[in-house]
Amino acid sequence: MPEQPSSSAARDGRVARWAGQRCRRRAEIVDAAVDAIGAYGPGVSIDQIAAQAGIARPRLYRHFDDVEDLRRAVARRAGRELFGAVTPVLSNPVGTPWSLIECSVEMFVTWLDGNADLYRYVKRSTGSSKSEADDVVTDIRGKLARWIGRILADYFAVFELDTRTADSIAFGLVGLVESATNRWMSEPAELTRDEFVATVARCVWGVIEHTLQGGGVRLAPHESLPPLPLNEPDGVNGM
Repeated sequence: MPEQPSSSAARDGRVARWAGQRCRRRAEIVDAAVDAIGAYGPGVSIDQIAAQAGIARPRLYRHFDDVEDLRRAVARRAGRELFGAVTPVLSNPVGTPWSLIECSVEMFVTWLDGNADLYRYVKRSTGSSKSEADDVVTDIRGKLARWIGRILADYFAVFELDTRTADSIAFGLVGLVESATNRWMSEPAELTRDEFVATVARCVWGVIEHTLQGGGVRLAPHESLPPLPLNEPDGVNGM
């Protein structure tokens, strides 16, 4: 006669199934939130999100602790999408300095511009969070900067430069590009996207070129770069 599962095993099975269902339902609600943001803008209300998800507002809180919990989940989704946009360029850096910089900036700007309401919703969400640990935007920005920092450090090592400066430079460059893009989306100043991307790319190259020259390295912007190993970001799946 086959053994019957113990009560604890049955209970564990139910807990696992419920956890899986809760994760799936949370993901569906985040999908609905993203759709609602697209429909109503960054000031979307929790009632509009619940309606988009096809549930009553009280039921939404069965899956999220509070509004900020939902906001953080949406921010993490946005972060994963942003990393997905820039990964093809940054995970396998090849070509010339200019092509690598221009493509990276273009991917970043294109994603932010194409998801402007989502980006603004995420930026709004950090204002009401009092805990730095919950500041998902800072976490996303930091992961991207550290990723770029490792790429810079690899190239600095090839050119026998001080790799310790790579991290600080990368954080500065990410801040520059994000801040400039945020401003351009609000006040384009008659710059087309292509013109803006070229302008920001020149700024990024200027910083890197100055760093190289400070170490006695002369590298033309259209000179081929040495190959690097595949470079993946840390902790993106855990966002």
